[in-house]
Amino acid sequence: MQKLDYAISGRVKNVTRKRKLALSRKLHKLDDHSPINRNENWVRDLSNRVITQDEKRVLNKGLNCNVRKATNKEYLVELGQTLKSFTMLEDVKQTIRRTVETALMRKGKDNILSNGEDKAPKTLKMDKNTFILPADKGRTTVVMNKTDYIQKAEEQDTDTYRRIDTDSTAKLENKINTTLKRLEELHQITKAEHWRMRAKNSVIAQFYELPKIYWEGIALRLIVSPPGTATDKLIKELWNRLKSLIAGHELKTVPGQAKICQHPRSRNNDLV
Repeated sequence: MQKLDYAISGRVKNVTRKRKLALSRKLHKLDDHSPINRNENWVRDLSNRVITQDEKRVLNKGLNCNVRKATNKEYLVELGQTLKSFTMLEDVKQTIRRTVETALMRKGKDNILSNGEDKAPKTLKMDKNTFILPADKGRTTVVMNKTDYIQKAEEQDTDTYRRIDTDSTAKLENKINTTLKRLEELHQITKAEHWRMRAKNSVIAQFYELPKIYWEGIALRLIVSPPGTATDKLIKELWNRLKSLIAGHELKTVPGQAKICQHPRSRNNDLV
């Protein structure tokens, strides 16, 4: 057992060392003394809220920054590999796994933030009058008043989108599935295609905006996210069928699109 304890201890130290090395590299890039953080544009405060230094340091690290140490899963993976190298009964291995899992669950989560920085995300989340979101381009984090966020969205779009009183997702899902079933019965689509496009556990489309901070007046880019909606699978299937029609004719730059619009060309059977 002493040899096993030594092997497990070595694995744990190895995981911890790798995680600390990864965190040190990440935080070196985000260090307050690094040139990257001297640029105040990484956090744009457009709200009436007074951002504290702890909150600003946390936001400066980015919305996707993970400063936690190695997860329990990483430790358990290393433990499993260690146990495989020892000859012992499976019941003994299971007992060791359960003991380690229990110890890891009792152990609190570690991080390398200060107390103020650790509390900052909670205080920011509790403020219901502000929104925190990424900029349209770059890694800048923007803090906006909720009222300004909604007002700008309503000013930019008055016809395409509107607030609905009831969620009609279930009705739309039923309509799509009924149509697909009828097409399968008419042999217009196969059973596999039917199930590929079938809507299930659909959600309403999510509408959100990303601020264009480099525009005068801070405009917003409106986005409707289709993943998980009733038409999501249907859209993907139609795209897979139609994308061959534009193969080799994609326009990847705005100047290229403008040139085609200024000087359109068509063959006898083409429609422009």
